[in-house]
Amino acid sequence: MSSFAITANTYKPEAADLIREAVKILLSNGNTVKIPYSYGEFDGAVRADGEDDLYTDTDFLIVFGGDGTLIDRAKKAAAFGIPVVGVNLGRVGYLSALEKNELYKLSDLSEGKYRIVKRTVLSVTYDGRERLALNDAVFAEARASRMVNTEITVNGEKTMRYASTALIVCTPTGSSGFNMSAGGPAVDTTAPCLIVTPVCPHTTSSRSFVFDDGCEIEVRNVSTPDKTVYMTLDGAEDIKIGRGCTAAIKRSSLTAQTVVFDDMNFASKILKRIGT
Repeated sequence: MSSFAITANTYKPEAADLIREAVKILLSNGNTVKIPYSYGEFDGAVRADGEDDLYTDTDFLIVFGGDGTLIDRAKKAAAFGIPVVGVNLGRVGYLSALEKNELYKLSDLSEGKYRIVKRTVLSVTYDGRERLALNDAVFAEARASRMVNTEITVNGEKTMRYASTALIVCTPTGSSGFNMSAGGPAVDTTAPCLIVTPVCPHTTSSRSFVFDDGCEIEVRNVSTPDKTVYMTLDGAEDIKIGRGCTAAIKRSSLTAQTVVFDDMNFASKILKRIGT
């Protein structure tokens, strides 16, 4: 018997019916199920009293939503060491294990028919506060298409300067997102590295750099005073970066875990989810 928690993007109109179906499947296999108290009553499920209660003593977290929802919940689950099972209610669903018509596969969790993928999480420190990112940290000007100037230091050594529309520092998980769209490399999820990619650099050559994930990458805003530079984490949290100020990025001690039910390799999954 395992303990499951369920969370969802409740703005999706189909979420409630899918949660109800998932609860039924999990209970039929002798498991216990918790849901957030705010979701209301679901027959047989325990209503968790707060977020800590939802994650505490939980073996698996099932997340209904798109990649944005899954990224948010995976970071929270990482602090509790809980693997996440994503059910795609979005468009691409790159991080999801299941489509919404595949809930029957939840029974495989009780039979051990799954594997866990461990994913690098970024620790991003700015102005004395640490934040987490599963995909990327993106540095860009507040007004679209305006250039930003950044200086990159790796393990204390000044390495490069960029004049570009944006600068991406990403994990292998995030490499198949904005980074790949900007011409950066798609990197296998399990590779121990961090990637730096400029977006539309003002230069005759454009290169991404791939660093060992044991390093610390510092990004300093050296733009002119008329520029307003923001750092965006996982496309969700915007932090204004003062001129001359630095954000320090390294691999977090936390690891996000996602469940998969197939043996599809990295390249095949990208081609299936994103297309050729």
